[in-house]
Amino acid sequence: MHHHALPSKAEQKAHMALLGGRTQEAESILLHNGLVFQAIYNNMKLHNWTRYSVLLNILLGVIFFCILQ
Repeated sequence: MHHHALPSKAEQKAHMALLGGRTQEAESILLHNGLVFQAIYNNMKLHNWTRYSVLLNILLGVIFFCILQ
């Protein structure tokens, strides 16, 4: 038997937004709830490479900033 965690309310709302074709809304929901990796992954799945690249660069910048502190 596999145990799968139920998605959070934010993930559920983002998924519904994606199903409705509202990709920017889905991304906004995820980002406002700290689900950065999910936002990046969604852009990758949707082949939205420009937005994927922007989010990934921001994330890497934050990581390097934290390391250098």
